[in-house]
Amino acid sequence: MGILLSLPLLQRLASVMTKADYLYLFALSLGLVAFSSILGRYGSAVLALPDQMLNGMSLFSSVVSVLFAGYYIETWLEPNRTCVVCALVLYLGLLAFQLGMTYQEYLANPGSYLFLDDRFGAPIVLQAMALFVVAKYALGRVEPAPAAQSFITTLGVGSFGVYLVSDLVIAHTEGVFELLSHAMHPLGAVVLWELVVVAIGYGVSWLLWKIPGVRRIL
Repeated sequence: MGILLSLPLLQRLASVMTKADYLYLFALSLGLVAFSSILGRYGSAVLALPDQMLNGMSLFSSVVSVLFAGYYIETWLEPNRTCVVCALVLYLGLLAFQLGMTYQEYLANPGSYLFLDDRFGAPIVLQAMALFVVAKYALGRVEPAPAAQSFITTLGVGSFGVYLVSDLVIAHTEGVFELLSHAMHPLGAVVLWELVVVAIGYGVSWLLWKIPGVRRIL
């Protein structure tokens, strides 16, 4: 809801930002703010930004930067093969880093090893941006049928709605995971739970789409 309320102002800001402005935003949000905790944990504590400074840069959190990242890739970036290869190398490199460091975290403390399992952390956000670049390049080389284009557009709008309400849905459906985890492996249970969350999210998104004012924002 906080993102939804802020979206009209963020949309106006995005419409007047230049390419250099976007790169500066990403340098601050993904390079400085988001990587601060990682550098402090795996490098030296002196590399981590003080909490007072992080609080003063709350506008540049990765929660906001993911919205601008999608708009930047769609508006400013025309990926070629070299760009796609670089995106894939970035994705695989970050994945290897996450797996390796998560394993080290597990060896150090088996009860708490998900430090890098943060969807708004710099590695995962950068991986999402890399996949977006690959998807844009791949879809730019084909021309979907009109029906497919309409379905993709509807799915995209619904996905943003799912993104907005997902935390609320997760908080109210934790019992689904608990029930499933008693009947199957937790990995399978969490996948099915995610499908339930997405399905409910699309339903809520469809209802929001019916509200004129919210529909304009979405």
